[in-house]
Amino acid sequence: ACEVSIGGKVVAVLGPGSAVGEVAFMGLQGGATVRALGTVRCFSVPLAKVRELSEAPGMKGALEGVFVDTLASRLAAMQEAVQLQNYRAVLEVACSMGRSANIATGVAEYRKRHGITFEEHAAVLDALPQCEEGAFTFPA
Repeated sequence: ACEVSIGGKVVAVLGPGSAVGEVAFMGLQGGATVRALGTVRCFSVPLAKVRELSEAPGMKGALEGVFVDTLASRLAAMQEAVQLQNYRAVLEVACSMGRSANIATGVAEYRKRHGITFEEHAAVLDALPQCEEGAFTFPA
């Protein structure tokens, strides 16, 4: 696996078959760092060669398709991470307010509205030392 960081912050972890460089290929501001987390096999092509290849008949659309799919996957993963960070903030506030039926109902409604699974809820709750054991536990 490889991790991708921008400005020192890890933004993605890549597995087999992943591509990098889609931002630069599409002419947007690039500048990511990719670091192997173990032994990896990779295929590297300089951006100039990729652009040259994209001028071949039928290749531009194919390459753009791969890079657009890659970018969309990364954006979806980032959105999910932000959603969990927001949920963590909700739980931090809720736990600091103590146990109350109204607060528990609000947390449950937030969780349902944002599609937070029971497993995600439990993992976030376990990571919050200020939350009492069993606080805001809901059936799956």
